[in-house]
Amino acid sequence: MLGAIAESLTQLRPAEQKVAELVLADPSGIVHKSITAVAAEAEVSEPTVLRFCRSVGYSGFQSFKIALARSLGAGIPYVFQGLAPDDGVDQLLEKICGHAQKAFADLRAGLNAERLDQAISALDRARHIEFYGAGASGVVARDAQHKFLRLGVPISAYTDSHQMVISAASLQPDEAAVVISHTGRSRDVLYAAEVALMQHATVIGITSANTPLAERCSVPLVMPTNEDTGIYMPMVSRLVHMVVVDILAAGIALRRGPQFVPHLRRVKEKLKGLRVSEAEDRAAAAS
Repeated sequence: MLGAIAESLTQLRPAEQKVAELVLADPSGIVHKSITAVAAEAEVSEPTVLRFCRSVGYSGFQSFKIALARSLGAGIPYVFQGLAPDDGVDQLLEKICGHAQKAFADLRAGLNAERLDQAISALDRARHIEFYGAGASGVVARDAQHKFLRLGVPISAYTDSHQMVISAASLQPDEAAVVISHTGRSRDVLYAAEVALMQHATVIGITSANTPLAERCSVPLVMPTNEDTGIYMPMVSRLVHMVVVDILAAGIALRRGPQFVPHLRRVKEKLKGLRVSEAEDRAAAAS
């Protein structure tokens, strides 16, 4: 819930943004305040507080507070699902690593192989590939750009809403966009996906099931993770998305066959020049 509010912040009216910022700064406190108190603290009118609640999907202030209280009651807000306040380092290690292992196992069992094959084929044919993502998904988009640069295809990655739309409006039918969003509800990436489809480009979505993004993609790659990024900071969902990017990149490299190996070898050899050799390291240590 809190993640959804943060994602929609730039889409709200300026007065509603004041209410959103107050909620994000002190969600627990909001649960115990009246609409009059919230309006006064945010320096807006009570009707503005109501408009904010409706803008983020609730019928009124009371229903918004109930949903907020439920989301906060699910665990430690902003941290990690399943953690307790008195957990030590051993519990952190066990719970976070265990959750990641389960997520990868779920991905292996739940990712649709046929759609994955379609996505690899579409990206292999594409003359140009764009990656779109906002927030934590923007980090995945940048990682994808780094991985796909090795494949010899023109690649771009955008995390800014205006740049995403400009890019999408410039796509051609023989190009592709990979749109990344765990919630599948970010207005910025949804609009960019819609614009890309209007351009008749292939749109591949890396997202969760039953989301607007999954419904609007040419090829939806649905992730079986159940991480609630509306409450907790994105962790496992981000890792799972990066694994899917790795699978797509490796799939394209395999499709291109042995004749593509010299290109990959050349890239790898040139990258070695950016590293300090063991001889240089020993010389520096001896000086």
